[in-house]
Amino acid sequence: MSFAVIRDGDVVRTEGIGLANVEHRAPTKAISRFRSGSLVKPITATAVLQLAASGKLDLDKPAWHYCSAFPKKTHPVTSRALLSHTSGVRSYRMPWSRYEAELYNKTRFTSVPASLTLFADDPLIYEPGTDHVYTSYGYNLLGCVIEGASGMAYMAYLKQHIFNVAGMNDTSIDRHEDVVPDRAGGYRRAKNGALLHVDYMDLTGKIPGGGLLTTAVDMARFAAAFMNGRLLAPEQMALAMQPITLRDGSTQPYGLGWGLELPTKDNPQDIRLFHGGVTPGVSAIMYLIPARKSGVVIISNLYVVEGREALARRVLQHIGRPDETAMTTQTTTFTRPFSSWR
Repeated sequence: MSFAVIRDGDVVRTEGIGLANVEHRAPTKAISRFRSGSLVKPITATAVLQLAASGKLDLDKPAWHYCSAFPKKTHPVTSRALLSHTSGVRSYRMPWSRYEAELYNKTRFTSVPASLTLFADDPLIYEPGTDHVYTSYGYNLLGCVIEGASGMAYMAYLKQHIFNVAGMNDTSIDRHEDVVPDRAGGYRRAKNGALLHVDYMDLTGKIPGGGLLTTAVDMARFAAAFMNGRLLAPEQMALAMQPITLRDGSTQPYGLGWGLELPTKDNPQDIRLFHGGVTPGVSAIMYLIPARKSGVVIISNLYVVEGREALARRVLQHIGRPDETAMTTQTTTFTRPFSSWR
C-alpha cells in the first residue's frame, strides 16, 4: 500500500509499505502506480464544475445536449443528476453473472463516447431526482459531456486544467499493455485465503468513472489543490459539498462528486469529504477535512480491503498536532500484514 498525508494544504508525508509485486518481492513506493478505482470520480466532477463556472456547461441541461453518443430518454438526464448519482442511469448489471461480465470487461474502447455503448441504449432505472443509486456508468457519461462542452478529449482536458495545476505527473489511462514505471500488481484473496492475481480486465470501458492509473502522491496533490481553491472557486466548492435533496424532500450524504460526512451542531464547519475506490486489484480511500485543509489518501493493491474509512479517520485525528509522535505511533498500524485487515 501507499499513503499520503495532507496538512494545512501541503502534502507533508508519503510512504509505501509492503509489496507492489509479490512474486518479485518488489517493495511498494510512495510513487507506486495503482488502479485509481473511483478515486477518479471527484476529478471528473471537478472538471464538470470548472466548465459550469466558465459558462461552457449548464448543469441542468440534458446530457445529450453535449454528448450525442447518449440518446434522449423519457426524462432529462442532467449533469447535476449525474454528478449526484440521482440520474436513473444504471450501474453494472445484476444478477452476478451479468455484473461480473461487465465488471471484468475485456473490450477495448478507443474513446470515451465509444464506451457508452455498454449502457447508453438502456432505459433509465428510475425517474431522475427520485432516488440515489451509485453508478459508475453515470460518470462515463459525464466524461462524454466534458468532451462536448470543452471541445477537448477527456484526458487532454484533465491534463491541462487539473493535472498540470495540481502537479499530478504520474496519472494516466490504465492500459495493460503500456510499460509503466512502478506499476503495482493487483491481487485478491481466494475463499481459502490464498493470494491470487485478479482476472484480466480492460478499463477503457470506464475511464472517467474509474479507469486511471495513479499514485497516492498524485491523488494527495489533487486533494490539496482542491482544498486550497486552485481548481474551483469558493462557490463551486460549496456546491460540491452541498448534500443532495431528492424530490420527496429527503437528503442524501453525497454532494457533487463527493461522499459527505455532515458536520454536527457543535462543529458546523467541520464537514468531511471522502471517496472510496474499489475495483479488481485495488482498494483505496481519499478522506478530507476542507476547513483544516487536511486529509489522507490510502491505496492498496488488494481487492476489497475492509476498514479503509476508519483507518483514514484515525490518521486524521493526529493532523495538526505540534509534534510527529502520534503520526509515528500510527505507522505501526500501517505496517501490520495485509492479512490482518483484509
